[in-house]
Amino acid sequence: MAFVQIKNSIKPLIVFAGILFGAVGALASIWIMNMPRGFPAILDTTSLIDVIVSHVIVLFDFIEERRVQGSQLREVLIDAGILCIRPVLNTVGATVLALFPLAPTAVRSGRRSVMRKSAA
Repeated sequence: MAFVQIKNSIKPLIVFAGILFGAVGALASIWIMNMPRGFPAILDTTSLIDVIVSHVIVLFDFIEERRVQGSQLREVLIDAGILCIRPVLNTVGATVLALFPLAPTAVRSGRRSVMRKSAA
């Protein structure tokens, strides 16, 4: 389905690679910090993946529009990085702030699982 919507066979693969890197990074950080792997972790990982996908699609759209106008690829890539950084940071910041209320729940459930492990 993604191949048909984007009308290209390479771009969805790049999006899927971004999903893979985001998921691996999120799961590795959960494992390294020894956090519980419950619902909050799944929700946070899903939110991260959603943010990654939306930003990659916005960047692709920006780059395609500028290329149609006749700009050079190097120039377009630099402009895309500079002009799209603020919306990216706003979205990431909003996502992080929206997930803060889940942090106490994750910490409490993590303490309970640690206490269960130590009692066993």
